[in-house]
Amino acid sequence: MKKQSTTKNFAILGTASILVKVLAIVYLPFQTMILKEDGNSIVAKGYNIFTFLFSLSNAGLPNAISKLVAEQTAHKNFKAAQKILKCAFTVLILLGIAVALFMVIAAKPLADWMDEPRSYLMLLFLAPTLIFTSVSCALRGYFQGRQNMIPVAVSNVLEQILNSVFTVVFAYLLIRYGIEYGAAGTTVGTIIGAIGAAAFLCYLFFPVMGKQRRREIRNTDSSLPIPKSRDIYKEIAHYSFPAILNTVATCAASLIDSFVGTQRLKAIGYTGKEADTLFGIYSYQYNRLFTLAIAFSTALVTTMIPAIAEALALKNNKLTKHRISESYKSIYLITLPSIAGITFLAHPMIRLVFMHHDAGSDLVVFGTWTAIFMTIQYVQSGVLIAAGHPTAPSVNLIIGMSIKILCNYFLISIPALNIKGAIIGTAIGWIVAILLNQMVINRRFKFKVHFIRMLIKPTFASLIMGGACYLIFNLLNLIVSLFIKNVIVANDICVLITILAGVFIYFAIMVVIRGVKKNDIVRLPFGGKIYRMVTRVGFLRAKLEKS
Repeated sequence: MKKQSTTKNFAILGTASILVKVLAIVYLPFQTMILKEDGNSIVAKGYNIFTFLFSLSNAGLPNAISKLVAEQTAHKNFKAAQKILKCAFTVLILLGIAVALFMVIAAKPLADWMDEPRSYLMLLFLAPTLIFTSVSCALRGYFQGRQNMIPVAVSNVLEQILNSVFTVVFAYLLIRYGIEYGAAGTTVGTIIGAIGAAAFLCYLFFPVMGKQRRREIRNTDSSLPIPKSRDIYKEIAHYSFPAILNTVATCAASLIDSFVGTQRLKAIGYTGKEADTLFGIYSYQYNRLFTLAIAFSTALVTTMIPAIAEALALKNNKLTKHRISESYKSIYLITLPSIAGITFLAHPMIRLVFMHHDAGSDLVVFGTWTAIFMTIQYVQSGVLIAAGHPTAPSVNLIIGMSIKILCNYFLISIPALNIKGAIIGTAIGWIVAILLNQMVINRRFKFKVHFIRMLIKPTFASLIMGGACYLIFNLLNLIVSLFIKNVIVANDICVLITILAGVFIYFAIMVVIRGVKKNDIVRLPFGGKIYRMVTRVGFLRAKLEKS
């Protein structure tokens, strides 16, 4: 089983993340046309419940498995790595079955508690998904620990392709029976995607890589200790339980948002339908573009945990510091220009994704910048998990999300803010978690990583790029509209051209201000193509060659 470098792993998973996010957005205009904002509100509330239950059975476990597997494979103890996988697989399957049964039994009261009884069918449809995602989580964790991200990336893309196609198909087929059936139809894609991903990973792990795994086990040094199953279960619990708490805290905050948000909007004079529509815009238009800004966070954390765990297992402090620093630098290089691009092009981006008016663009402009806080917290959590302190980020996030919920309760009820209060509350929650995490990191490591200082240059370049993109888009739109009368088609063409121009402008500025070197660019997703594009300009190529 071929191990890849951390740089290559990030590029592979980062590229997959782009594809997954694009595929996850491609079907949204069609879903919105079928279900409208009211239907999207049903889907949002149903998936908030599902995501919360998913986090109880699956979320956080792949990273825990990858850390344990990485530590064993760093010492060539492949027998122990296989045993860890078997134990993890047992835990995940049992959890998946238990939570799926609970979801079936509790679907009706959960839907009623969310003040959205129409999501009942969605929850019934989604329950079996948890069993198949359990299989995928175990195998993804193993491949991550072996630092082989190709199976993880391909399975993610395959799952999203199936999800995107069948979501639209079944929403369209079932909407004729009522909006709740149309919302339930969106879940069929989720189920089929989960089955497809699990089948692919099982095929890869058993028949394709079976011979290699058996050879590794035969060649493992017999003097290496094989941990007892009981000890492995304790280790899995030690690392996975805090990781699950971490995810549960985030999901629970979103779940409470779904309930509290609409209730507080009604309290300041919104009708039930108006509150549901506004929450639907917040949950779909805003949150979907927000997730584009943090598209690479999961990919980075997935690759950095086994890489940092390996460096720590080898007691190489210099390598550990280098990998932590590079993690921050890599994520800033991508996240900050993404935030700026989405903010300055909020209106046309909404049109590109949802094919209609600019509902939600004001929320995007108001709150997308908060994505940087979520990204920093993700990276800090990855560092602490790899360093053997999995409980700290979970406890800190729970504290942060508790403060968020409290802030949301009061801020949403301010008429001038309404749903924007949820964005402010979320930002405050992330900032609290970041400050608490950093205190733990400072105590754990003798060296310091200046993650705030690293923000300065990419933030400057991103703001310049964002302003330039705004001007470029508006100029292009004036010209293209003379030849193409369809407003949406003209908008989409201009957005895509502007994005390409923005990529060049951003990296050109970063080269000029010495904020990036050749290696910083090429290790990014599509980094080779970006580097070739930038170096077509003579003086930029000269600066990069000197760096």
